[in-house]
Amino acid sequence: MAAIAPVSTADLLALIKQSNVLPTARLLALPGPDALSADPRRAAAELVQKKFLTKFQSTQLLAGRYKGFRIGPYVVQDLLGRGGMGAVYLGEHLELNRKVALKVLAPVRGEVQQLATERFLREARAAAALDHPNIVRVFDVARHNDTPYLVMEFVDGETLQETLDRDGSVPPEVAAEYIAQAASGLQHAHERGFIHRDIKPGNLIRDRFGVVKVLDMGLARSGSEEDKLTEVLDRGAVVGTADFISPEQAINSPNIDGRADVYSLGATLYTLLVGKTPFDGNTTQKLMQHQMKRTRRWSRTFDRTSPPDCPKWSPGCSRRSPPSGTKRPRM
Repeated sequence: MAAIAPVSTADLLALIKQSNVLPTARLLALPGPDALSADPRRAAAELVQKKFLTKFQSTQLLAGRYKGFRIGPYVVQDLLGRGGMGAVYLGEHLELNRKVALKVLAPVRGEVQQLATERFLREARAAAALDHPNIVRVFDVARHNDTPYLVMEFVDGETLQETLDRDGSVPPEVAAEYIAQAASGLQHAHERGFIHRDIKPGNLIRDRFGVVKVLDMGLARSGSEEDKLTEVLDRGAVVGTADFISPEQAINSPNIDGRADVYSLGATLYTLLVGKTPFDGNTTQKLMQHQMKRTRRWSRTFDRTSPPDCPKWSPGCSRRSPPSGTKRPRM
């Protein structure tokens, strides 16, 4: 049945009641038609201003969509993003008033549904086994109307890809701090037998306090001999993102380890500094260049904010000995 947009404020209020978007106490306090504009769009804007609705909820209701606002004990407040496996929503627990991120598996048909569900649950198991301040935590996994969903830590911030889209590049000392935090989270994962396999700026999120967290463990691979699910799901598939993929992943090697994440983290650092990904071209060309070609050199040609006087082991800088007391980094 097609959604029918409300043509009056009374219709809008009826949809709100049908949607279960408001807990009982807030529903009882909801203004009546006489206390709101007669135009449903203006009335919706007034309810957003009075914090009865979020902008996302308002948009959905004005389109006549009133289903799907409840996922288990959570009320959906916003759409945070969509991906290949499903959608991520901002949710709030009705009793605890705690904001979380809800990742809901996209509906698919046939045998693919079983495999998609298994991968989705694998993400839950992988992330739930990890407990580190630089990894987005998973609190729970459940089903709503037979659809699996993850309850994850909500990070109020932006991904490093969003930072790049806005600023173009990141100052060297800031980029180094971001990457160091991500490396700490990845070390925790690697020590517990998990490899992320898709490290990139879009999978690193920084909160408002400057803490960087690794997110999206959906491609995480367990090193356990007992866990053969990865081999079943990924047979014949190149997993990762072409701009940041490690050489061994690009040829679909079955024996990748944590070094694949380290390579991708290095490609991410390069992108943060330069404002460009390591290689240009189409997907096939990028995969080949990760195998055979060196990246363009980072220098002040790309980033004129980079320090002109740096040690000889820094990319794109003059060849000279490190200053007294400076230790060469371990490669």
